[in-house]
Amino acid sequence: VPLFNGVSQDGSRVFFVTNEQLTTSDTDSFADVYQRSGGATTQLSLGPNGGNAPYDSNFGGASADGSKVWIETRDALVSGDTDGFCEDEFEQFILPCIDIYERSGGTTTWVSTGGNGSHDTSFAGATPDGSHVFFHTTEPLSGGDSGSTLDVYDRSGGNTILVSAGANGLALYAGTSKDGARVFFQTYSPLVPEDTDNWIDVYERYSGATTLISNGPTGTGGPNFPFYYGNSEDGTKVFFDTDEKLTSGDTDNQVDVYSASQALAGYPRPKGATPTRLSLVPAYGECTSPNRIHGPPDYPGNGSNPDGSCNPPALDSGMLTIGSPDANGKVANSTSDVRFRVVAGLAGPPDDSNVDLEIIVNDVFCRTTNAACPGGALSDFTGKLLLSVSIRLTDKYNGSPLVESATTQDFDLKIPVQCVATATADGGNCSTNTTVNSYFPGALLDAKRAIWSIGTVKVLDPGPNGTGFGSGCPTTCGDGDETVFMRPGIFVP
Repeated sequence: VPLFNGVSQDGSRVFFVTNEQLTTSDTDSFADVYQRSGGATTQLSLGPNGGNAPYDSNFGGASADGSKVWIETRDALVSGDTDGFCEDEFEQFILPCIDIYERSGGTTTWVSTGGNGSHDTSFAGATPDGSHVFFHTTEPLSGGDSGSTLDVYDRSGGNTILVSAGANGLALYAGTSKDGARVFFQTYSPLVPEDTDNWIDVYERYSGATTLISNGPTGTGGPNFPFYYGNSEDGTKVFFDTDEKLTSGDTDNQVDVYSASQALAGYPRPKGATPTRLSLVPAYGECTSPNRIHGPPDYPGNGSNPDGSCNPPALDSGMLTIGSPDANGKVANSTSDVRFRVVAGLAGPPDDSNVDLEIIVNDVFCRTTNAACPGGALSDFTGKLLLSVSIRLTDKYNGSPLVESATTQDFDLKIPVQCVATATADGGNCSTNTTVNSYFPGALLDAKRAIWSIGTVKVLDPGPNGTGFGSGCPTTCGDGDETVFMRPGIFVP
């Protein structure tokens, strides 16, 4: 008798189980999982290692579009599944163990992989897109699982992750956020210090941390049984019931329904911090072996008194310079800078917040002859430069959902700048007036306040070969021979 098991969200795929042989691929008389779609019937409980052993296959679940189906079976559908000696109905350890498989695009993948011990596995749930699959097993499949009790695991991106970390008793999957980042489970094990009882509780696993959900300001940790009932799509609200009085407004001993919500913390930020203008000066190498003494006053902090200096000054860039009468006979005309200006857009679509970025590097001359400077020394530079700005970003666009406050790891904002020859005695002129979103769409969003802490700022030459700042830059900029041409600074005439 066929048993209906599920249907895709749009109704185009229907799943059922039957022991009747409906296709030529099914050569046994045991239960198999089938799909009916587009007028065709397809056996799903198959694999490269077979699918017709004398064991039933059961439907576990399917993704919302029905493209991924999860199957429970003792049949070893792939060659790597070699476990055995699990218990039969007569408590004899003679059967192959139950494993979870995924069938997608005609391919069968082993989900409960990682061990071949004598442990059965059961499907627990999955995200709508099928990117995360959750299952139960007593088998330790990760280094953090040292017990033999039932645990909750997450299979995602080819990795198996222990969800119920630290539980030394029964743990059962309860639910997940749509993206699989937040997973909820129930266990008797006290996993955090505030859980002072050995009664069942609801927990959340998120970003490697475990949080007690079934708790409240007036909770006593008594002999109560909270039970999970559901969560919002983004996982920031969880619903459960309990007869424990978790808030002051609950004055009876009856079971009540509670909602636990994520607490969002802010961060200190200024009222305004725009625009920012950074003047640029030629980059000189650090003086590490002084051969001169600088005049007074002494500048503290360099470890010497009086201050040492290095003669002659050495430009970091071996290929570019700017005009200076006493250095190369050219008039000093460089007035280079980088300017950042915030554009605060109106809340609501489309996102029109941005950061205008103006880069001016002028009076640029070549120092030598190479592929980047075919015109030779003191010719106008007509290649490309690269502005590289180290950014440390703090905002409320992190986590799951994207509403949490956090500071990113430092990253480099890289913008190429084209230079052209001038018709005057000045050197090459390099400039661009652009926006950050034009290079990195979505970097600035309406109503998403952010602090951009600016670290190292430098303008790089393209190196002797003149390449590396063309197609693909950003994000891949440079091929290894570039050096620093200019840095932020001031000039005291």
